[in-house]
Amino acid sequence: MAKLRLFLLLGLPLLALGLFEDQTGTYDWRQQYIGRPIYTKIVPSLNRIFVASDQNALASLNLKNGNIVWRKVFEMGDLGKINSVIWGLKEIIVVTSNGQRVQAFDYNQGFASWEYTLFKNNLPNVKINTVDSKNVKDSFYVTDGTGLCLINSREKICIELPQNFRIKKMLESEDGLFLVGFKDNLSRKIHYNSQLTKLISESNLENLNENLNENLDCADSSNQLSCLSTDQFFILNNQISSDQFEKLSIQPSSLGQDSTPRLVWSSQDTFILETKLNEEKNLFIFKQYQNEADLVLMKKLESVQAFDIETIDQKNYLIFSKYIGKNKLNFFTIDLKSVQERQDVMITVNVQNNEDIIELRASLTEKNSKLSLVVSCFFADYSFTALNQKGAKYFTREESLAYIVSVEMIDFPLIHLQEEFEDEFGTTRQDNIFTMFYKRIRTQLVMLKEFIQVDLGLKLKNLLQNSPSSESSSDIALDEITRDEFNLNKVIVCVTSVGKVFGIYTSSNGKILWSFFLRNTIPFSVNKLTNESVVPLFVQRTAAHVPYEPQCAIVSKVKGRENSKTRVFFFNPLTGQVSKDSPKQGYILDQSVKQVFLSSFADSHFLRPILLLDETNRVHVVPENSFEDIKTKYGNKPTIIFTGQNQNKNSLTGYSMKLSEENLLEIWRLNFEDEKIISIASKLPNDRIHSHGKVLGDRSVLYKYLNPNMIGVVTSGEDSQQVPFINLYLVDTVTGSIVNSFNHKRCRGPLRIVHSENWFFYSYYNMKFRRHEVASVELFEGATQFNSTHFSSFDDIKPLVFSKSFIVQRGFDSMQVTLTEKGISTKDIIVASQYGVILEIPWILIDPRRPIKMTEVEREENLLPYMPEIPLNYEFTLNYYNYVYNVRGITTAASGLESTSLVFTYGLDIFFTRVFPSKTFDMIREDFDYFFISTLMIGLALGTLLSKKLASSSNLKKAWK
Repeated sequence: MAKLRLFLLLGLPLLALGLFEDQTGTYDWRQQYIGRPIYTKIVPSLNRIFVASDQNALASLNLKNGNIVWRKVFEMGDLGKINSVIWGLKEIIVVTSNGQRVQAFDYNQGFASWEYTLFKNNLPNVKINTVDSKNVKDSFYVTDGTGLCLINSREKICIELPQNFRIKKMLESEDGLFLVGFKDNLSRKIHYNSQLTKLISESNLENLNENLNENLDCADSSNQLSCLSTDQFFILNNQISSDQFEKLSIQPSSLGQDSTPRLVWSSQDTFILETKLNEEKNLFIFKQYQNEADLVLMKKLESVQAFDIETIDQKNYLIFSKYIGKNKLNFFTIDLKSVQERQDVMITVNVQNNEDIIELRASLTEKNSKLSLVVSCFFADYSFTALNQKGAKYFTREESLAYIVSVEMIDFPLIHLQEEFEDEFGTTRQDNIFTMFYKRIRTQLVMLKEFIQVDLGLKLKNLLQNSPSSESSSDIALDEITRDEFNLNKVIVCVTSVGKVFGIYTSSNGKILWSFFLRNTIPFSVNKLTNESVVPLFVQRTAAHVPYEPQCAIVSKVKGRENSKTRVFFFNPLTGQVSKDSPKQGYILDQSVKQVFLSSFADSHFLRPILLLDETNRVHVVPENSFEDIKTKYGNKPTIIFTGQNQNKNSLTGYSMKLSEENLLEIWRLNFEDEKIISIASKLPNDRIHSHGKVLGDRSVLYKYLNPNMIGVVTSGEDSQQVPFINLYLVDTVTGSIVNSFNHKRCRGPLRIVHSENWFFYSYYNMKFRRHEVASVELFEGATQFNSTHFSSFDDIKPLVFSKSFIVQRGFDSMQVTLTEKGISTKDIIVASQYGVILEIPWILIDPRRPIKMTEVEREENLLPYMPEIPLNYEFTLNYYNYVYNVRGITTAASGLESTSLVFTYGLDIFFTRVFPSKTFDMIREDFDYFFISTLMIGLALGTLLSKKLASSSNLKKAWK
């Protein structure tokens, strides 16, 4: 009996865990990324690629398939920025936060071995110099220009450098450590011993002072310092105890008409220079012979995409890439000792698009006197690829998905037969009863054709061949590009800041349906205070307007264009192809855009044009052929638009909308003195409102203040005592009046806010109590409604305002409200908290009407009593152990089921799931007993028939009596 109890005690927790994980991956999926690599190391012996990225991530990738073996994500922003990486023999040394922290990670599993706190500077963009020590085993030198540290797993030794010493290079030799830099407008060299316990010497470098330059171009080298000034080299060997630079010169004619050269690599007698002319990169290899003062040009490499230097057995090799012919990418290897190309170490691969290579890393291995080459390429469209020497791709990762800035969820179209049904009732005004009758007959013939070909012909063919039905040659099946019964499957259109656009299928774990790359794309800066940028994406026409195809538009700046020209690109969101009658590269506009938005009216083709407000406050319509239709509709109805007025972000201005060549008329302006706008919250365009009132416990109605013109403007500033504060203004954009305002003293961001129906919800950080807080605001008209059919901003309505503040355990990176088709379900808040957790907060917990003392009426309404802290339980977590880091945004969309809302989060990772704010009231439970219900229904039907038969027989017998 004791053994049975012990078995149950150990087994029951495992069963409980299974209850929570039986639904994992059913309605959700996650994809992990690393971002743009800034430090890369390929280790073929371990079958790994190690990457440190600009997204504050350190990862190990499987060389064969590109899967993430392990990944470490540091804090967002400058606190977790990777400043330097040293690829040690046993560990990876990572310096972050401007040198304030250094960590060591194991190569195999990514475990943190040790960690130190180094420099206490708070200066941004501090340059960190690191050296892997060869004199002290498993040790490393790190400096930020003010201090110097020797670190290893056993100890940390730190010293201060002389004041005003600006380090340029750090070198190590058998004699110790050398620091070369500038002090008091003089070039200086400082010599320490290997343990940093003794300053050996400090001297001037006399013959460099005449060429002194803070931006002196110096190359990385293990045994010497090489610097280039115009056409002269200055070389300091770390083995030489003297303070004299060796001078070498090159003939200017050797570089031709190219631009100013840059020294990229040097060895004892070999120097490589790089030049750029018209976006074309050239490399020059120079050699020094018999200690002569003039360098000889050995080879010029033109139209080089990228290059890397690899050393094996003390031999240096240059690996570079260039396009030869159409869509053919070649990788060449040059032995830098003989400056000869190795024909046996070469890669040729066919690519679809000739994208520029941003980053190239190579790895050479030698076996049986034969060299083997493996390269990793990071292209301009942020695709990451690894290739072997045979030209075969190991993998391709779409790292641009870590830079998503705009998202829209697009509905699939109806199947073609349903489209025929829709077309039966006419699509134009010219359709009459005869044309509609013709369309009806045509639809019936199409259905008959489909029945013969698909239902009969294909099944008969498969029966004769005794084989299953053949699938389409396309990667996407026919049923995947049509709408499902409940409209749960959609296309997620994602626009990235680098210009690559994706169409992602919500099912099948986020399969990419299509993608294309818009070259030279620059995002718009939304708010310089919060460093937010965006490439606007608009849905101009959905798939509901048959026979017109759906259309989306992307608006961005164009790189390399003068006067900040703007590009508007139109495409089909279901196929990713350019829209008909639209240029392949989009419309290039000469105007510099201040604001861009979607028209509230559609033209005769159900297309909502793009409206652009330029710097002169003139409105432009794209495409231009919709100008007349939209001008007529805007001329009949008054429209107000608002925008930020100046670069200081402390003013909001409203204009009267008119489509003409004249400047817009300013009708109101709000100036926030000593404050700056950090966020503006407006309602989502597809937000649905089901009820205009809220039924109270006494059966009376409290009507909502549903102002469609209201926005929330959040500002920040400091008072006269230098105490920071945050203000929230509820602004009516038609009149420019402030409906209400809220002040939070001793508070700061990051601030996140959402607006839906008649309420606002936002989060901030309370500096006084050192905690994260949230606040909710709800507005009501009262027990009577001013106008039940029409709302006007000019009506004298003073809303009732309810507000409450709550304490939360952690800060929020992003938040959004759930959406449903009719707005009947409760609107919950989806928040992405720090440390990768996505939560669904029920509205009942943040309801600002939660009373401190409950009454019978409030208890009847099912209100919860007010508590200052919101318990964020694990039951609210949507992504369980699938953590999603550095979330920048959340997008929600409605489905065909009123109970179901779709959620897509994006940041370093992307995550998709379904939520049920009011539970699944319109769905049958998964444990529904179909057999029992069917048996019961059949039994009741048989019982009814039998009872009817018996009753009829009984009545007949009674009639014969």
